Amino acid sequence: MRSSLLKLDFWQEYCKDIFGESITNRADETNIEYGSTELRANNIFFTNGGEDPWQWAGVLKSHPKLNNISKLLQCENCAHCVDLYNESEADSEILQEAREHIKNWVRLIIDGPFK
Repeated sequence: MRSSLLKLDFWQEYCKDIFGESITNRADETNIEYGSTELRANNIFFTNGGEDPWQWAGVLKSHPKLNNISKLLQCENCAHCVDLYNESEADSEILQEAREHIKNWVRLIIDGPFK
């Protein structure tokens, strides 16, 4: 659950409170430099946890020609970086499938056509 009061202006003021008035918003420059959600790089597997508030800042669309895969993990306790945690028998089926997909994808890069 997220408060509807936590909008962009809240976070900008929050950063100024923490880092000082001199902090500047360089989001536009950063997006231009790195390609925003249209990255010009290949062989990237993006995962976003369904319970992760950062998911909307991530890449949500796969680009097969660049071998860029995006997967949204909609499961209980699927928060930030959940796919990087140690595997557990309690992991949801969706999380287990995502990890298997990642492992197979990495094998393809190491052995396959996307070198």
